[in-house]
Amino acid sequence: MSCKTSSIIISFIVITIPGNFTQGRCPSADLTGDCFIDFDDFALMAAQWPATDFDDVAEMANQWLNIFDPHIRDDVVLIPAGEFRMGDHFDEGDLDNFPPHDVLIDQFYMGICEVTNREYCEFLNSALSQGQIHVDDGVVYGFPNGDQYCNTYPESSYPSQIDWNGREFTVLANKADHPMVMVTWYGAAAYAQFYDKRLPTEAHWEKAARGGLVGKAYPWGDSITHNDANYVGTGGKDIWNITAPVGSFAPNGYGLYDVAGNALEWCADKYDKGYYVRSPRSNPTGPEVTITFRNNDFTKVDLSEYRVTRGALWKTAPEGLNVGGRGYGKAGDIYYVPGFRCAVQD
Repeated sequence: MSCKTSSIIISFIVITIPGNFTQGRCPSADLTGDCFIDFDDFALMAAQWPATDFDDVAEMANQWLNIFDPHIRDDVVLIPAGEFRMGDHFDEGDLDNFPPHDVLIDQFYMGICEVTNREYCEFLNSALSQGQIHVDDGVVYGFPNGDQYCNTYPESSYPSQIDWNGREFTVLANKADHPMVMVTWYGAAAYAQFYDKRLPTEAHWEKAARGGLVGKAYPWGDSITHNDANYVGTGGKDIWNITAPVGSFAPNGYGLYDVAGNALEWCADKYDKGYYVRSPRSNPTGPEVTITFRNNDFTKVDLSEYRVTRGALWKTAPEGLNVGGRGYGKAGDIYYVPGFRCAVQD
């Protein structure tokens, strides 16, 4: 699937065996062999029924029923619970992503793609109609605290991809499926709360970005080319000098797109350079107060407080796309590079 289609998928563990093959432990309802249960499998089963004798039809039906949770949207994928090694494994980063340490994470749901201009524009127009935002000199501000969310300056040197005509927000031509950028941490948090989601914690983000791989530099392995991601320069599949449409490159092992390159991504946590030294092993949420993204509690974050960013961007050098790399920015400042993706509220 891609970010532009609507499917429901659930991932399963793939075990790598030394040698030239990979053995997958896939559910019986997976008829296409990709270790996901989706509508392709359902269509194949329907086409073969009743000519094929499915011995375990009861088990297959149960697997299908279990993925249809009415509270889970089709724009997220299940990230399984488990332990992973968090941090820089290759001594390539800054001191803030040392030491590598084991982290245990409960299962959660992660956005398959970065939030797009189209999606953020829909949010702005809905929030506007409900009196939750206002626009002053092209900058979008939220109520009740008046925190700035994003700007609408399409003519600037690093242009916003959303425009404001005085009545409504629109997306610039051919930019609907590009990631929303030039959005503050507040603007990302407000979007997440509006749709009963949240920003992922830094630990959630890295667990999801690694895609089930252990000790690798990138979400897909230890090497990188322009066929893998949108980063500085062009070549191969990467034909974009700035942002690329979300889902333009292959997903990682959990089915997530663009977790390396394209747009930098805000996380929920407050940034602390030395946090890894004292981070708790189980479900770390960053230093100090945990933000729930309910009842506008994100507005309690100080404008000048640094929040974590992850994932690198379109102008990052290859070594900067290391999946363990960390960044940060002030919660209230509009930078030209950050975007975000959401996790579903627990």
